Amino acid sequence: MSNRRCVILVLALLCLFTQSQIAQEIEDPFRIQLGTIDVTPLSGAKVYPTAGKQHLLIQFYEVPDAKQRQALKDRGVHLLRYVGGNTYISRVTAKDPNQLDKIGARAILDYRPAMKRSRQFTQNTQLRMKVQQGELTNIYIRFHSGVSFDRAVQVLQSAWIFPQQSSFMYNNAVLVQADLRSLELLLASDLVDFVDVGLPPRVIHNADAAVLTNVKDIRGKQKYKKPSGNGILVGVWDDGPIDFHADLQGRVTIIEKGESVSSHATHVGGTIAGKGTLRPKAKGMAPSAHLYSYDLYGDILFETMRALQKYGVAIGNHSWGYVQGWYAEMADSWSYLEGLDFGEYHGQTGAFDSFVTDYDFPFIKSAGNTRNGSYLGPHAHDLDGKADFTDLHPPNPDFGALTILSVAKNSIVVGATTKDKVLAAFSSTGPTQDGRVKPDIVAPGYSIFSTIRDNGYASYKGTSMSAPVVTGVSALLMHYYKKLGGETLGALLLRALLIHSAEDLGNPGPDYLYGFGLVDAEFAARILKAASTGGDLAGAALIKSTGESATLKDNLVAKVIRAELDNKDKLTYTFDIPAGAPQLRATLVWHDPWGKKLVNNLDLLVRDPKGKAVKPYVLNPNKPTVPAVRKRNSRDNQEYILVENPKGGQWKVEVKGKKIPWGPQEFALIVSAGTGNKPSPIKDEGAFEIDAIKAYHGRSSFNDDENVGFKTGDKLAFNLTGRILANAKYNGYYGAVSIDIYMYNSSGKLILKYKTTQTSLAPKPFSLWSWEYEIPSTLPPGIYNIIATVTMHNGSTGQASTAISVQ
Repeated sequence: MSNRRCVILVLALLCLFTQSQIAQEIEDPFRIQLGTIDVTPLSGAKVYPTAGKQHLLIQFYEVPDAKQRQALKDRGVHLLRYVGGNTYISRVTAKDPNQLDKIGARAILDYRPAMKRSRQFTQNTQLRMKVQQGELTNIYIRFHSGVSFDRAVQVLQSAWIFPQQSSFMYNNAVLVQADLRSLELLLASDLVDFVDVGLPPRVIHNADAAVLTNVKDIRGKQKYKKPSGNGILVGVWDDGPIDFHADLQGRVTIIEKGESVSSHATHVGGTIAGKGTLRPKAKGMAPSAHLYSYDLYGDILFETMRALQKYGVAIGNHSWGYVQGWYAEMADSWSYLEGLDFGEYHGQTGAFDSFVTDYDFPFIKSAGNTRNGSYLGPHAHDLDGKADFTDLHPPNPDFGALTILSVAKNSIVVGATTKDKVLAAFSSTGPTQDGRVKPDIVAPGYSIFSTIRDNGYASYKGTSMSAPVVTGVSALLMHYYKKLGGETLGALLLRALLIHSAEDLGNPGPDYLYGFGLVDAEFAARILKAASTGGDLAGAALIKSTGESATLKDNLVAKVIRAELDNKDKLTYTFDIPAGAPQLRATLVWHDPWGKKLVNNLDLLVRDPKGKAVKPYVLNPNKPTVPAVRKRNSRDNQEYILVENPKGGQWKVEVKGKKIPWGPQEFALIVSAGTGNKPSPIKDEGAFEIDAIKAYHGRSSFNDDENVGFKTGDKLAFNLTGRILANAKYNGYYGAVSIDIYMYNSSGKLILKYKTTQTSLAPKPFSLWSWEYEIPSTLPPGIYNIIATVTMHNGSTGQASTAISVQ
């Protein structure tokens, strides 16, 4: 090939590449992505309602403002849900179809069946084959707003579906089983909004927090009016009821009674609100809060609505999630759950987002334990470290491992760190499939020592443990907020406060591993304290360039503002920033409506005294390891700006409604200047961390399947392995260790207690103990849980468990 041809070819490729890049960067404002349809309608396209078809797609040249939306309603056009591309799913009740010619629409389209069908029905091979073969499939159906349940039942029965529910789930949804014929009939119904894959099984996310989160700096301190969580009612949804532990005495109300109390729920409850009565080390974050205990198997959103309205519950902890990827059916049997990609926004995700928007109720949600396939339970990748399976997880094992509820836009999603502030290997990470930042924050979730059933204590790990740390911190802040004169610290202000005050970990700014960083209770309290000196804590009044200033308190000035704006509106706040402030932070948060991508797009901008703009942090989901850059954010419903060493003078903070198709939009804005986080010390008290306890039939080898088949009189042998953490030496040795072995029956009753004591340990970090006991002849057949607790000379502990079957 000649040099001239080479040059021409290179130039052509460069032009093609440049055009491709531009095409990716320029968004088509009229493009609609619904179900399996991706289309830009032709301008002027119009269909009209008929007797059996009232629900249409209406596309506008510009999204209508509040006045225009009311005018549309007066003409019989009701906008129900925004779906992107300046387009709304609408119910048309106008008696004269010609009215539609006068509403200024760009296009009016049929809401076709293919637009209602989740992409999972076509993308997932296993699910597609199941549907095509006519097998019954679990599906999630949402009916349009305004459709009654009785009318929905008629639609279902006409499709040969007979629901077991007696009412809608929250957000007009039902869960049913259907075959291909029924599915197609449903999709054709004018009353059906969309059909998604069914919800998978629910599982708990079970895999020293008060020091790492700086809770000890505010809990009970006169400086912060001695907050303790008193009067704050916390809902705990878990795998069973919380036990009436001594540490929780008089502060647990059981709403849903299970067959037996749950150690997992009790551990979660103790982390939130334990008194530390029997073991001070187990003291929870908000030791005076009251717990309302629910199981996780009902209609949680309706239960939450009742908890809020009947009991006054102010916050909900959810240390559970839906199974995705590979999961263990038995110890050595694994199955793959079909139909759901990691990071996918499901109809149930939208229901939780809608609830938070409707009630400003905070859901504290564990991120999950599916990262890197490293934690027993729902697996993202493999079994026992062997890449035996493939799934829908993205190729990078460290990213994109979030499950259904952990991608919700309006929930506070919590990842887990170790005691040295490193992300735990199991903690699920973002991005979501549309590239948003999740988790929001992280908290300690490794070897968390807390209460379990029967007045016991244990160390557990998992995002199940980090979520209640944040719930407890939130209850503490809610109590302090009331002491400052505020009423209710709802989801909007709480999420803004936790993000704004988090201690940055990982890459500078937000990232997909740690979110916005480690929860910091003390800095959050300082924000509230500083903001309360400036007048109304909630900042309900709109402030437009009035010149906000405050006295320097605790080396910090802050303002908390709650306001609203509509499409194209712009609010400007002016602040006098004192000279010498180490940091200026601005955080904008809003509840975004139901939708797989951002619906209402607000912009945050900070201008220095000379007018130079500072933009928020934005991540690239295609390059998840790359640090955030500063540019306009059209992806997340929270925006954050940090300026190091800002110049003293008048700074402006702008909030703009860049595109708000569903307004007006309320938002929370926090601005602070002064000292930031005080990094919490990594205090290692010499705890012993147990890696595993294994029981076997008196042999030196061990296999998981040998936990069955024990008989009374057999020798029950144990191997206990673990490691002593750094700085654990005591008078030159690693000190005395007490090892307690407990055996519980399947109902949680203590049957036996064995004990052995090692008076001195070899000076090495890893240790192994082996000993054996005889199973008593009086022990009845059944399943028994073996729990080992190692106690160091300084009172620090480690814990592990296993189960055996006695015949």
